[in-house]
Amino acid sequence: MQHLSYITENHEALLKRPFALLEDEYIADFVEEPIIEIPTQTIASKNVTNDSQPIKQITIGTTKQKDKPDTSSESTNLPTKVPEPGKLTTDTLVTDIKAVVNTGVESNQPPQNTPDAPPIIKESNIFSNSISSEYYFVINVSEASLNLNSSRFGIGQFNRANFAGDNLKHQLKNINDENQLIVIGAFENKSDLANYRNKILGLLKEIMKVPIEKYSYFLISKQNLDLLKDKTTINKYKTFEQNSFSE
Repeated sequence: MQHLSYITENHEALLKRPFALLEDEYIADFVEEPIIEIPTQTIASKNVTNDSQPIKQITIGTTKQKDKPDTSSESTNLPTKVPEPGKLTTDTLVTDIKAVVNTGVESNQPPQNTPDAPPIIKESNIFSNSISSEYYFVINVSEASLNLNSSRFGIGQFNRANFAGDNLKHQLKNINDENQLIVIGAFENKSDLANYRNKILGLLKEIMKVPIEKYSYFLISKQNLDLLKDKTTINKYKTFEQNSFSE
């Protein structure tokens, strides 16, 4: 009964012990355990590696740091460091990037003409206005399916009647199954070519046996004639002739 009473009265304390009662004749059965208070300020610690050294005092809790001098005002007054020649700095890198963005070097925008820059040539002209040894009068028929036998017969009669001694010939050229060209010549110079044109134009409506809206004519050198490969190049040459061909 005495044991049970002691356990009941000291229940909380006994829970912290590994053994509730110790079997030792020299130790009293029931002893009030002293309350040990651990100092909260300092704990003595000893250097185990060297017994001759004094015991160090370890302070538990928040230690107050020594006041440090305020250097915020000093930092604002520091002199600007000048970069050495040949060294890249952050400021120069940012400046270079802004220059690239402003000039549009890395952008996808096409370059634009400036007042001092030469104009951009979109397409070079393939035709030439240089002097040639052969020139031709060409009747351009805009449909490849039209029969031109009667028209060619009329041109032959005109040439024999008006230019019998000039040995003029006329041949038919099919251009890419788009146009038909009646090529008359050759003439040695532009003056002879212009004379032929002036004589045949008044009779061309009677000679050509196709609707008038289906044909036209132009003057051309042999070099430029060899460049006519399709309807597109024919139309380009007609524009070139109006602006550049001079008699």
